Amino acid sequence: MPVETRRESVTIYDVAREAGTSKSTVARVLAKRGYVSAETSSAVLDAVSRLGYQPDEQAQRLAKGRFDNVVDIFTAEVDYGIVLRRTKAVQHFLQVAGYDVSYHVSGRGDGMAAGTIQKLRRRKPRAIAACTWDIGPDAVAELVGYMQEGGVVVCFGTDEHISIPCDQVLFDEEQNTYMAVRHLIEMGHRNIGFNAHDDPNPEHPRIIGMRRALAEAGIPFRPEWMHNSRVYEEGGSQLAAWFLALERKPSAMCINNDVVASVFVQQLYRAGVNVPADVSVIGHDDSPIASCCMAPLTVVSQPHWTDSQIVARFLTERLTGEYDGPARRVINCGELVQRESVARL
Repeated sequence: MPVETRRESVTIYDVAREAGTSKSTVARVLAKRGYVSAETSSAVLDAVSRLGYQPDEQAQRLAKGRFDNVVDIFTAEVDYGIVLRRTKAVQHFLQVAGYDVSYHVSGRGDGMAAGTIQKLRRRKPRAIAACTWDIGPDAVAELVGYMQEGGVVVCFGTDEHISIPCDQVLFDEEQNTYMAVRHLIEMGHRNIGFNAHDDPNPEHPRIIGMRRALAEAGIPFRPEWMHNSRVYEEGGSQLAAWFLALERKPSAMCINNDVVASVFVQQLYRAGVNVPADVSVIGHDDSPIASCCMAPLTVVSQPHWTDSQIVARFLTERLTGEYDGPARRVINCGELVQRESVARL
């Protein structure tokens, strides 16, 4: 019978009979684990070749305890902005390093995130690159449990505190917003509005950064000039409608999403309000749309490319044994990119 027609039906037991040895010995030879004499190894490999046996890769990996070359990327939600760009960059650098990478998105909510990480623990990847955005204590507990089972975790995302003893590569939202508001102040603006895009929590790092910049300059915080909208296009339209309805308008707006800012600028132009002649606008993230806006946006960037390189390096160093020390924590912030949407008063 030709080999091609036998491959799917050949089992490890057939190989053991052909080689005159046991199933466990065949498994050790194929997994390259444990001692087997050179003569027996040769007999097993010859039998595999003659029979056309194809090992069950998943069974082999589960027998080892981990999927040695598999790294899973976990995030509670993937938007089509900075979260997607960050996770795609992490995937790119891990694939360049030779890992088999896949995404796992839970949906928002601690219970959903914890359930997805439970599934990953059963899947047994060698490592998990976990986005810290919008995960709660139950999800963190699942990641800790995965580490206790021998898995490697590296977290990335915002600088919100995550109580997990692993390497973390985080982004300083507070400092980024501080830099944006500080730039508006340095350009002469004292009447500054703020868009918190759907998160009015006064303890949010971005709001803390905004208020810190105002306080340092002796400028009072004006809650009537802070607006919470949805993100992306809908949020930009909501923000523009709110701004146009204000009886007394701020001279500058700090907007924490480039798509929101771009739509905001467009809607203002349609209403006869010019950016930056009538109102200055500073955005965040430096998404591709920022440079293509009707008034190309001045922004404070997010260093997602640099962050993702560090995530891949930390994971690789852990997996290869190059580094086996205490957990590392890196917090990066972006840079001011000046374009045309901010004018000096």
